[in-house]
Amino acid sequence: MAGRRSKLDDPEVQELVGRAFNDGQTRAQMAATFGVAPSTISVWKRDPRVNAVIKRLQEERIFEITRKVDGRIHALLQQEDLSLKDLLAIRKEFVGGAMRQSMEKADEETVAQAVEALEDNPNLAADLEKLLSGGSK
Repeated sequence: MAGRRSKLDDPEVQELVGRAFNDGQTRAQMAATFGVAPSTISVWKRDPRVNAVIKRLQEERIFEITRKVDGRIHALLQQEDLSLKDLLAIRKEFVGGAMRQSMEKADEETVAQAVEALEDNPNLAADLEKLLSGGSK
């Protein structure tokens, strides 16, 4: 006998629940909105589908903020009367962010290459462990 379907099985509800969490609603508010017990809201908070919605919404918000800031910086750079101090501050912020993104991408690529190498050579992990512990291969 199969159990009853969860409201969270509906992708639209997943979206609404994710938005509610992202907007900072309390468990009591969400329980009233969705017609469930507050304990259900706690369970939903741990659901990977809801977490994926929350993550996507946060990434969209970060992108929107970054786009607005970049637009303001672009407008500022068009002004000829910017001080050297202002230009250096803009450069520092831009270069710092660009370097962080570059390093994150490099880290992701390195991890992907390592996983691929481990899949191709199951003994690689043991060989690396021996090498790092000072033992011979």
